[in-house]
Amino acid sequence: SSWTPADNGFTQTVALTAADGGPAVTASSTLLPVTGMDNTLPAATKNAMRVPARKIGAAAKTLGAGVMTVTLDEAPAVDVELYFAIKQGVN
Repeated sequence: SSWTPADNGFTQTVALTAADGGPAVTASSTLLPVTGMDNTLPAATKNAMRVPARKIGAAAKTLGAGVMTVTLDEAPAVDVELYFAIKQGVN
């Protein structure tokens, strides 16, 4: 996916993959305030990802059927793979 200009900044919708066979994300799932990245990455890579990861973690997000849409004021300069904690909601 790429960042798309929007009225309120830039958006990106990404597919979410449940870890360890967990339930699929739905619009009624709950996004928890926990974000992480791979700690086995080289230090230089983690340093380059730190600021964009922090911005994405704090950004406005909307969940849908297996997807999440993120809105930022500006598109990040680097790609960041993040892990989010999401609790299954009631369907």
